[in-house]
Amino acid sequence: MTNERKRETRDKIIFGGLVFKAGLRKADRAFLLGALIEASRIPSDTAQYRQLREIGMEAFRLLVNDERLSQVPIIVETPDAETMHAINVKRLQDFSGLAAIPDGYVLAALTAA
Repeated sequence: MTNERKRETRDKIIFGGLVFKAGLRKADRAFLLGALIEASRIPSDTAQYRQLREIGMEAFRLLVNDERLSQVPIIVETPDAETMHAINVKRLQDFSGLAAIPDGYVLAALTAA
């Protein structure tokens, strides 16, 4: 399997997870595709884009702070671990409200190869 194919497979799994997290697991596929196409037309410099992004960020905040996951280590996977790992760990820290991420909470920085 080529690196590009591995990256594509990983991206599909991640996007499928986002559909699940959004509560749309059983939604009609045509509806999902239509919603995504419509969302792709929203310019990133608009209030509508910022509003939708904030809704998504809040969902991630809730996920990170879900009590059911409090004892589960997190694996941070980033395509560019050298520059993005520290940014993603900081984002987790901000979401969790912790002054620092406890040892053992983040297991690894994986690269998408």
